[in-house]
Amino acid sequence: MKCPVLPPDRFLTILKVETPASFVLRVVSFVMALLGLGYGFPQSPGPLLPLHRKPKPTLKFAAFRCSAAEPSNQITFRTCKNCKTQFDPSLNNPRACRFHTAHFGGETKRKFESVHTGGTMNTPDSGKVVQYWHCCGSEDPFDPGCTAAPHSSYDD
Repeated sequence: MKCPVLPPDRFLTILKVETPASFVLRVVSFVMALLGLGYGFPQSPGPLLPLHRKPKPTLKFAAFRCSAAEPSNQITFRTCKNCKTQFDPSLNNPRACRFHTAHFGGETKRKFESVHTGGTMNTPDSGKVVQYWHCCGSEDPFDPGCTAAPHSSYDD
């Protein structure tokens, strides 16, 4: 099949005229394609310029040695049974660890006051539940602890 021959003035009217927005979109998608990106932009019909070949990725291996370091330079941390933090045994001291000796839980206000302050049975809001550390009576759940002692590790 033979293509029809058009006069030059008729040829110009057949060319696709792009709006500035579609031109910008084509340029942006071309740049994104050059950079290897393509997030959210529609693909252009083809590259405007020939793309350069990218070198194939190569695997690189880091060299490391699996040998024990000198024991004098290496710090071995231990986990404390009481406060559950990691500590350096060489820095342990008699007041290094702060912890509670009992659990944090709740009781009614009447029982709490009768145990800790000698309260009476006619306490206002006596049915309200009060949460506290059962060892010291502190109502702060993030209280650092009422007992100070050296850290005690699971390895001891």
